[in-house]
Amino acid sequence: MSGEESANGSPGAALAAARESLGLTPAQAAEQLRLTPGAILAMEEGRYQVLGPAVFARGHLRKYAAMMGQSADQLLRDYDSSSDRAAESSLIPPASAHTHVKSESRRRFHWQPWIVAAAVAVIAAAGWWYFQGRAGQTPEAQPAQPSAAGQEEAPVPAPTGSPGEEMPSPTVPSEAAPGAAPADQTGSTGTATSGGLSLAFSAPCWLEVYDAHGARLAFELVEPGDLRSFEGPAPWRVVLGNAPAVTTRIDGQPVLIPADLVVHNAAIVSIAASGAVVASSGGARDS
Repeated sequence: MSGEESANGSPGAALAAARESLGLTPAQAAEQLRLTPGAILAMEEGRYQVLGPAVFARGHLRKYAAMMGQSADQLLRDYDSSSDRAAESSLIPPASAHTHVKSESRRRFHWQPWIVAAAVAVIAAAGWWYFQGRAGQTPEAQPAQPSAAGQEEAPVPAPTGSPGEEMPSPTVPSEAAPGAAPADQTGSTGTATSGGLSLAFSAPCWLEVYDAHGARLAFELVEPGDLRSFEGPAPWRVVLGNAPAVTTRIDGQPVLIPADLVVHNAAIVSIAASGAVVASSGGARDS
């Protein structure tokens, strides 16, 4: 890194300072970004050629800036003005420049009219065969209707019981007596779950969420406008790379992350089902 770039504010130097203020090692930052420690150091030291073509270098820098709570747009402007930025490359294979696309397209679709004509002929033949078969069939014999004089009606069984005796009315199931306990619709477990945690994002933010057993529920870079919801068991351990851009709720009720737990826009906190927020072990530290 040249002295001139350091004076103008190198994007790598800004990322390194933000990481150190959060108390993270290059290996820990690499684990969260799913990169190698060597890639983290390459970004911080301005060795962008190591990251590959410019499209990959810009993508890694944008994610690193979001996780550190830095402005990705400003950092990428500093990167574009750097003399050590990665080389631009074309993703279009060279051979495609000499491919005659239109001629190939005409050859490929030239046979379609023949298929359409054949399909029409098959449908017409099938229709002709069907209607010819229907025309050659004799009407089916209709079942003879019994005449009034020559057929006996089936005997109707007479009601049992003595003449003049009323027939019993059909039995109707009685309704449940008032106050009777309804059937159990809660299921066989009968256990209640803890409240739900929901997070809404107004800007890019690195997010990690772990439940009370240490199971990882989220590990990603969230985009603006996204919403994430998680069930218990509480408390949840939450890592936010851009805490001011996050609206936190428990069962729909807003939860405030104390300002003293946010360092350089990042926060690592423990959120209880009651909405209480405390610093988590290994959380953000004062710079």
